[in-house]
Amino acid sequence: MKVRSDKDTSGFRKVKLLDGFGISGSYNLMADSMKLSPFMLNARTNLFDKVNISASGT
Repeated sequence: MKVRSDKDTSGFRKVKLLDGFGISGSYNLMADSMKLSPFMLNARTNLFDKVNISASGT
């Protein structure tokens, strides 16, 4: 995302919203039913270059 900046010569600076994002899951070929596992999501970001925030869910 670009944000207006007075310090930069171009007038804009880039800001990262997410440092990392992932989705994972699996499929069991040998199971009789319910072969697909639950999906797992994770995300991570930094606030003000001082606070690290991580989140995950299933």
